[in-house]
Amino acid sequence: MSVQNLESLVKRLETVTARLEAVSTTTKPALAPKPGSTSSGSAPSAASSAPPPSVLQYDDAVEGSLKNFFALSEKIGGDLGSIAPKVRQVFDHLRNYIWFAAGTSEPSVEVIKSKLQPLQQLIEEIGSFKDSKRNTDHFNHLSSVSEGLPAVFWVSVVCLY
Repeated sequence: MSVQNLESLVKRLETVTARLEAVSTTTKPALAPKPGSTSSGSAPSAASSAPPPSVLQYDDAVEGSLKNFFALSEKIGGDLGSIAPKVRQVFDHLRNYIWFAAGTSEPSVEVIKSKLQPLQQLIEEIGSFKDSKRNTDHFNHLSSVSEGLPAVFWVSVVCLY
């Protein structure tokens, strides 16, 4: 096996490791009780552990596009391949936030900020990574990802009517 093949194999293994670590550290939250329901302290029922309809709709809406993005990121490799696990974490956090929001009444601004803080941190890390790669072949790809990700904050828009 040549050195180039070994380097390619190591990069692929690092990408897979990052994905596995992201999956193992991202937990799905328990569905919060609906407003007006009582908390008896008992274990959650099987029905409450199933994703709410809004989470299922979110999954349906983004699943195909995300699979395509991750497949292409792996195929392109390089810096884009190395940033894909962080992008996966962004969308996992977004899904968890939607799950949280589906089971609670309108939270305070402080709660919203605390729940969205991990998203903000990941997006800033991705932006910093992009900025550190200005003179690379994949800078335009990284810019597209970095500049598009803040759109996930649509979940923080407050309806005024």
